[in-house]
Amino acid sequence: IGKFDGKHPSLACATGAANILIHSPHLRHSDENQEVRQLDVNRRISALTSGEWPLPTITFDSEASSEKMKSLSVDAIEQMQSKSDEPLRRTGRQVKEKTRRHALLVGTQANLLCYDVEENSDLFYKDCPEGLNTIAFGTIPGMKEPLTIVGGSCSLQGFDHEGNEMFWTVTGDNVTALAFLGKRLIVGSEDYEIRVFEGEDVVMEATESDVV
Repeated sequence: IGKFDGKHPSLACATGAANILIHSPHLRHSDENQEVRQLDVNRRISALTSGEWPLPTITFDSEASSEKMKSLSVDAIEQMQSKSDEPLRRTGRQVKEKTRRHALLVGTQANLLCYDVEENSDLFYKDCPEGLNTIAFGTIPGMKEPLTIVGGSCSLQGFDHEGNEMFWTVTGDNVTALAFLGKRLIVGSEDYEIRVFEGEDVVMEATESDVV
C-alpha cells in the first residue's frame, strides 16, 4: 500500500504473469478512469513494497500561462477552452519540484526497479548480482533519508532515492525475510537465524527450528 500521489492510498500487487496491478479507489470516478492500472515487468517478481521519498514532480507555471493567454485572440482562447483546459495548463513553463510521496519498489531475481506511479516513469534501475529475495524500506542509523534495503545471497544492500548504494553488509546465509523495527533491521535467513542489525552491527541473534 502506498500514497503514490502523496494523498490517497493505493494497493499494488504482483501477479504470476510478471505484472503489477495498482488499484486506486480514488480514481474510480475520475475522467481518466484509471482505478486499476497495470505495469508490465516481464520478469518474475520476487518482492514488492513502497516507500516515501522526496520525488520530483513536474508542474506548470500558471503565471506564465496567464501571460501567454493575454497575447491570444478571443477566438483562439474560445477554441482552446472548448476542447479542454489541459492545453491551457501546459502552455506555461515546466517547473520541477520535489514532493514527499511513495515510490513503488519492485524486486526481481537480480534487479531492483524504483518506479514513480504518479509520473509514470522509472526513477532508477539497479542490478543486484548477489540476488534479491526480499525488500524492506526504512531508516538506517546515521542516514537522513530512508533507504530501500534488499536481501540477497548472504548480503544486504541499501539504496537511496537516486539509486546510490548507501549501505552494504553481510549476514550468515541467504536472506529470506526483512523488516524494520524503528531504526533496527530484522533479518531472517536460511540458516534458521534471526539477526537484528543496528547499522552494520548485529545487536541480537535468535535461532529458530526452520528457515525463517
